[in-house]
This record gives sequence, structure tokens and C-alpha cells, in this order.
Amino acid sequence: MEADHPKVVAFKEKYGLQDKFVIMYSGSIGLYYDLENLMKVIEQVKLGTKTADGREVAFAFVGAGSVLDKLVAYKEEKHMDNVVFIPYQDKVI
Repeated sequence: MEADHPKVVAFKEKYGLQDKFVIMYSGSIGLYYDLENLMKVIEQVKLGTKTADGREVAFAFVGAGSVLDKLVAYKEEKHMDNVVFIPYQDKVI
């Protein structure tokens, strides 16, 4: 799907991702994926970091799982406002 497709635009608007360079993980947010260490790496990318073309870098996690609450708590504790958690999404064609 193209970036300007109405469903893509609506998704970005809903989750505050419009005009941003989005790095996304989509899948199970569970024990086997070491996402806690990934959050520690993301923490080093400070809010307001921009790409060469001027877009702010944002991180999106789509899905659910046993580690989700822990990751959300870490995000809040560290004030990582460049990270968004998005519930599971049905496949869109």
C-alpha cells in the first residue's frame, strides 16, 4: 500500500505518526524477542532526532503479549515520547 493511501494516512493520524520516519516492530510482544533490550537501545535515540530529510524518528510496536505492560512502564518511566504502542491490527488489503 502506498504511503498516501487513505487507510495509511488515517492510521498515521490515529497514532500520531504523520510526517515521521517510523521504525516499526509488529508481532508478538512476548518473552522470546528480547524487546526489553531493544527499548534500552531506543532510549539512546532522543526525542526530536531527525532524519536527513527532516522527519522526526519514531518507534512503533504493534501487537500484544506478556511483556507489553513492562515495555509500556519502561517507556513511561524513561519519558520515551518517541515510542508508541499500537494494538494488534487486522490485515488490510
